[in-house]
Amino acid sequence: RHFASETVAVPHVLSHEELRCFFEVVDAYMPPQLTFRRLVPTYQVLFRLFYCCGLRLSEGCYLQRACVDLENGYIRILQSKGNKDRLVLLADDVCAMCKTYDALMQDVTPDREWFFPGRYLDRAVRKTSVDKKFGEFWNKTPFVATVDKRPTVQSLRHTFVVNKMNEWAEAGVDTAV
Repeated sequence: RHFASETVAVPHVLSHEELRCFFEVVDAYMPPQLTFRRLVPTYQVLFRLFYCCGLRLSEGCYLQRACVDLENGYIRILQSKGNKDRLVLLADDVCAMCKTYDALMQDVTPDREWFFPGRYLDRAVRKTSVDKKFGEFWNKTPFVATVDKRPTVQSLRHTFVVNKMNEWAEAGVDTAV
């Protein structure tokens, strides 16, 4: 048998400076339309969850509020890649950020189904909208013309993994299974 080799695209791993600038742009975002201002904290929290928790795009967008346990500090990811479930632990500061966001959103849309409601409050934020917004934010950083491969939302996940592995290596953590 002959198998065609698959080409694997190397993701862009953001530098610390690129991350800092990206989140400065996210935090400065203020749409002129009043109806879209409700999405400002959504983007601030959602993009941080992609990076701080290594969430996939669909996992963050389609996160049900019932799967976010802010008292015990974890998120239940259900039926993700490979139909697998997993728990994602939240660092204390990330959990506090999520609690603040959840309380704010509870005022806007009580007892919502989705942790991150989209343009329509009864629906989850759309993956295409988040992906597009990531690109808009990235394009406002000073690094837009300096990278060989344009980063995507998935780049935040890859950056999280690389940074965590480097942190463990520097701390001398044995990662062999």
